[in-house]
Amino acid sequence: MSTPYDSVDYPGHAYADTHPRSLGAVGRLFGLAPAASSACRTLEIGCGDGANLVAMAYALPRSEFVGIDLSARAIAKGMDLAKSVDASNVRLLEADLMAIDPDTLGPFDYVVAHGFYSWVPSPVRDRLMEVISRCLAPAGIAFVSYNAYPGFYLRQMLREMLLLHTRAADSPQEAIAGARALAEYLAIGGEGDGLERRILRAEAERVLAKHDGPLFHDDLSPVNAPVWFHEFVSEAARHDLAHLADAGAEAFGSRALPAEILEMLQSLDRLTREQYRDFFLCRRFRRSLLVRRDALATAKEHLRGFDDLRLACFAIRSEAHGETRYAHRSGATLSTRDRRISGIMDALLEAWPDTLGIAELLARAGENFQADETLADRLQFARGVLAEALGLGVVSAVSEAPLVATRAGALPRASLFARRQLAQGPEVTNLWHETVSLDDAFAARLFALLDGTRSRERLASELHDAWAGPGEELAPAIDHHLEHIARLALLHA
Repeated sequence: MSTPYDSVDYPGHAYADTHPRSLGAVGRLFGLAPAASSACRTLEIGCGDGANLVAMAYALPRSEFVGIDLSARAIAKGMDLAKSVDASNVRLLEADLMAIDPDTLGPFDYVVAHGFYSWVPSPVRDRLMEVISRCLAPAGIAFVSYNAYPGFYLRQMLREMLLLHTRAADSPQEAIAGARALAEYLAIGGEGDGLERRILRAEAERVLAKHDGPLFHDDLSPVNAPVWFHEFVSEAARHDLAHLADAGAEAFGSRALPAEILEMLQSLDRLTREQYRDFFLCRRFRRSLLVRRDALATAKEHLRGFDDLRLACFAIRSEAHGETRYAHRSGATLSTRDRRISGIMDALLEAWPDTLGIAELLARAGENFQADETLADRLQFARGVLAEALGLGVVSAVSEAPLVATRAGALPRASLFARRQLAQGPEVTNLWHETVSLDDAFAARLFALLDGTRSRERLASELHDAWAGPGEELAPAIDHHLEHIARLALLHA
């Protein structure tokens, strides 16, 4: 069956918060016992070209992965990718969700449906929930993302303009060109712009920055159905599914709201509180985690959950006026004048790309605490700090550490998955399931050679013609770039 995705590609990406070790971390925070990421079964519904799922399969060879998508072209592309990295533990199926028999697929420890729910008709959304319910293992966790109100009302304004403007387009390419043309006019600012005009201009600029695939399939899709959070929860409940938390930083209690609002929210029940948070944050997109209703009955968020997690941080550290600041590449920041907090953060930075458990973390940061502080006091303080840092998005938590090298060995071996991606462009997926960039030409040439068979001497010999600097600087340059590649979490342990 031909689909719009066969006409216009939607290049896939890795989404760290959909990874089993990230989903498992949220489960552990709530006292659940999710499957280990190193030995689990994961299903992705609407897997596209497999860029997300195949990257997981490559890094977790003892786990099993299944993806389904309606686009034959995307599935073929994904299977080619899987074969190129010897990921025999992944199956990508060209299948219609409405026709597939869930009993032939499950059970699965993790189910992912990213960028799917809001872009399909109501019967397909209902079927999605049914399939998740029938495939999810008793202790399983499902990730479902969707456009949400009230924030999407702002985006919906421009979407409806673009649809009206391109309604007579004869081809996807004509629709894309027409949408860009209108957005260019709408992005033109002027003096005295009111709030509405500034919002519209910002949305137009967002559209202009998009690649053709996301523009066509997201903004110009004939179906784009945002929902209120309470509506999503109600639909899940009809299929015996319950909302556990949102993925990523939101699972750990985002500190994006003022203290007086947070205090007011605490007076509400859990689900009402989440809906009102959307009001205050004007949220337009959610990434909700679902579990079986009976599993939720035993779930309870508690700070001791941090004791079972592996923690990591890759941020830029700076100091000014007695304050230490940690800036994550996502834009999230944490600032402190407390040496105990900076000691905890510095220990995580030093360990990256490896992880630390909370006991290891306290051992490394111990000298920053007062001698009379008991271990119980230190644990309680560290849990609070980590809750804030995770909520801000400056620190990451996983259920199991990825198998990644902290430094290049004698025969450095880089991710084969990333080396295959490099042939298409500088953006690659690292072993933390994040997208990083190798935009230095020499570093890219070096990276392509890191198959675990080449010593530094051999690397220098093969890169001699690619090096534009003095010959005596080649070896130090290789060491420098290898260190950078290791910091990007691209080398196997």
